[in-house]
Formats: sequence, C-alpha cells, structure tokens
Amino acid sequence: MTKCCPQAKCFILKSEPESKESAPGARVSTVVRFHRNGDRQLLDNAVFSLLAQSGCRVQLYLALQDFEDEEVRQIGAELAALPWSDNCQPVIRRYQSTQANPDLRSLMLNDALKAVGNGYAAFLDYDDILFPGAYKTLIDRLKESKKLVTFGRVYSTTVDGLLGLTIKREKIFIHGRSYEDFIFNNHAPLHSFLLDMDRIDLSKVIYFDDMKYMEDYYLTLQLFNDKNTDWDSLKLEEFIGDYIYRIGGVPNTLAINCEVTKHTILDDPEYISVSKGSMRCANE
Repeated sequence: MTKCCPQAKCFILKSEPESKESAPGARVSTVVRFHRNGDRQLLDNAVFSLLAQSGCRVQLYLALQDFEDEEVRQIGAELAALPWSDNCQPVIRRYQSTQANPDLRSLMLNDALKAVGNGYAAFLDYDDILFPGAYKTLIDRLKESKKLVTFGRVYSTTVDGLLGLTIKREKIFIHGRSYEDFIFNNHAPLHSFLLDMDRIDLSKVIYFDDMKYMEDYYLTLQLFNDKNTDWDSLKLEEFIGDYIYRIGGVPNTLAINCEVTKHTILDDPEYISVSKGSMRCANE
C-alpha cells in the first residue's frame, strides 16, 4: 500500500533511511530569514527541505526579526529536536527593528552570511523549498568548475495558499546564461545558487541595513563577475527547487500574481531608487 500526502513538498526515495549521524559530504550553511509575522508552516516546509538534503550536511543559520525571548527559546527547542547531522546544530541570530528601520532583511542577509565564515553557503527564503538532491548537485559542480559560485534552476510553482497544495510547476526562470544576461535581467533567484565562501572576501561587500528591495541582487552584483562564476552551469537546466507563488493567503514580496499589488510595488519610489542604484553598482 502506498500513501501520498498532497501537502508534502519533498519525498526521499531511498530503500533505507540515511543516518544523519553518518551523513556523508561537505557542510552547507544555509541562511534563512524569518520575520515575526511570517507563517510558521512555511518556515517548517523550508527547514524540512533542508533536512531532506542528501550527500551533504546542512547547518541552518536562522535570522529572526522582532521575536520575544520566549518565542526564540521555543523555536530553538523545536529546531534542536530535529535530526540534524553531527556538529550542524542550527544557529539562531536575532535582530530587532526600530520605528525608523522596520525591515531588516538586508541586514539579516549580509550579517548572517558573514557569520557563516567559510565552506559552502546558500540562502533559502522561508516560503520556498529545495529538492533533496539540490546541494549535492551544486557541490559537485563547484568542485568541477573551481568557481566562486554555481547555479541550478528553480521552477515557478503555483501553490494554493490556503490548502498548501501544489497546483502547477512551470519552467519560467530559464532565461539568462551569461554575466551580461545577469547584469541586465537578474536570472538568479536567491536559492538557486551555492557559494564557495573560501573564495569570497566579504570585507569588500557594501550593504545598507534599511534596504528592503533587491537586497539579494545588490549583494550578488558585488560577488559575481564574468570570470569567477560558473555561468556554464546555467546551460545544464538542473532544476533544484521551487520558487513559490501563492494564490490566496499572504503573498510573497514580489513573487505575486496580483498585477495591481505588483505594480504598486514596482511604482514605489524607493523600489525605483534601489533599481537605479543596483544598475550603478553593476556598471562599477
């Protein structure tokens, strides 16, 4: 008898479960940002997709904004109870907003990445997921290419925001295969690439604590160039995860299907200013 749970995002198809105590492979430090008003079920889905990774050991760096002490203790206890690999217990980093700066997504992204230090590093938004073989695929490619960063592709995935059911997956994020394509039309969703931190000097990276749009693109524009990046990996069309659009419920910041909401954001003077700044960064 076979049972299928429609809400399940990842399946590990193995004859025998892999022991996390003896899990092989390199360690990947994954930065996940989570705000206090975020949906815990979505965060759980993202975390479970990290636990499902094969051929590597994943260490979660969870950046929390505006959580109370007791809430942080509860989240820490729940994470500690999960089957992480040896020496890969989750790291929680706390951030407190102010009235002048209510959105710390840029600070959390950059500060948590600095905390990782060395080895392999990746990002995952709390409302997206990765497939079980994602990191092994990217690690193998980095070892082969000896570059600073390599890419996979992610599906554009529509999910019922109320039921959690996957409605469809589409190959929309398949544009771009070069540095020039990246400069003029960002084709790298945050969880679609893996970084080799041993090849990165973060002391040269500039960021702004109050930047609430395109903070990830602003970071990658400073890291990627035509020589240090495995652009050839984009030709392989290896799909490693879902970039999720929700119908109903709370939408993503920009991954939304509502055209009115989307254009409201795109017409925001702050968004326009950030866009122009990113282009200046690219030209420099």
